[in-house]
Amino acid sequence: MRHEDLVIRGRGLWDALGFTSKPGRIHGMLFERSENIHIEGIQLRTGGWWQTNFLLSSDIEIEHMTLMRVRWKIGAAAVAPHSC
Repeated sequence: MRHEDLVIRGRGLWDALGFTSKPGRIHGMLFERSENIHIEGIQLRTGGWWQTNFLLSSDIEIEHMTLMRVRWKIGAAAVAPHSC
């Protein structure tokens, strides 16, 4: 999904455990062809597939993000920048 000038800020928990799906290719957050994205201060709990994926996006800023992995799974990435 395309986004422009988006800010995600706070002290909350973005929990993808049980919600992401490798067979269904369901990401926790997907930014495709997006620009001017700012993510600050949130906690991410990884699920079974890519948690936060940036595809062909620009001007991305991530600050003070806490990454929590509940269990190790091959192919489960917390933040995945591709072609950015």
